[in-house]
Amino acid sequence: MNTSRRLGTIALAVVGLAASLTACGDDASTSTKSIGVDVAKDTDFAAGTTMAELSKAGEITIGIKIDQPGIGFQAPGADQPEGFDTEMGRIIAGALGIKEDKITWKETVSDNREPFLQNGEVDIVLASYSITDE
Repeated sequence: MNTSRRLGTIALAVVGLAASLTACGDDASTSTKSIGVDVAKDTDFAAGTTMAELSKAGEITIGIKIDQPGIGFQAPGADQPEGFDTEMGRIIAGALGIKEDKITWKETVSDNREPFLQNGEVDIVLASYSITDE
């Protein structure tokens, strides 16, 4: 899968996230709680999209930095990373109908973000990206 398609997937997931955050109430018919993150029960993504593929698979691999406290950090001896990027990953996975225990976190540094996407080692990257002219 090419990088632009994956970036499009991320953008759509963020839009979906924004839409889900604006919803009011706790409608048990559309979601269930999984460790504080809503997990969508009914997902309907266009056939052939990465979102549909990930939702159907029921699992996701997310590239994340683990050396950025507050953003993406994994303390020595900890089982899971924590921080803003990690929470965004949980929310995106939930919007795709993927439970938290089906998220695989893969340590990702700036130099391997794009290669990991291009080689399919991760499905998405949440590793303190910033917008630059490059």
